Amino acid sequence: MTPITRGAWRAGPLRPGSASWPFDWEADITTTDPVCRRHQYVGRFVQAGGRPIGEAQANLSAIALIPEMIRLMQAVAGVLAMSDPDDEAFADSAADCLEALLAHGNALQSVLQALGEGAGR
Repeated sequence: MTPITRGAWRAGPLRPGSASWPFDWEADITTTDPVCRRHQYVGRFVQAGGRPIGEAQANLSAIALIPEMIRLMQAVAGVLAMSDPDDEAFADSAADCLEALLAHGNALQSVLQALGEGAGR
């Protein structure tokens, strides 16, 4: 599987895609490569103009969080591996698994907050 573009994705401002209604909302997604320190274009976000601009902005923000969401899913998958006796990462301690999971709590809460899901509690 080909990995996604590295770096922290940034969403550009939403703009109308044309001068006539109904226009689509458009924005560019970019990143700075952490190794080369080079600004790169990732892609363009387009949402139908019939949708409210607030919804388009929320969807754009969610897309910009994809790298962080993938990192968190990988971390949770690692904790699940720790709880599997057949996995080489197995930790024979529920406390170790909980500690590994809690280490990602703040990052998870930040993503949920950014997605408008509040503190998830």
